[in-house]
Amino acid sequence: MKELLDKQIELEGEESRLYKTYQVEAANIRNEILLVKQKLANVCEHKEFVRENYIYSELYCKTCLLTRGAITRFIRKP
Repeated sequence: MKELLDKQIELEGEESRLYKTYQVEAANIRNEILLVKQKLANVCEHKEFVRENYIYSELYCKTCLLTRGAITRFIRKP
């Protein structure tokens, strides 16, 4: 019985550690995605915007696929 309880505690600790590692890695990836989007917003000329075929759909750039709202957030103002 004690062996099973020890094994359970060990496995729960490992699960917790792996979950925290996953959260850190996912946050790092989200930060990288934001950096790429910021670079796209500053490099693309945003000449043509399109809209999906559903109600209240956002406009997005046909070239870089960023929404107009994201573009205004990411573009650096001089």
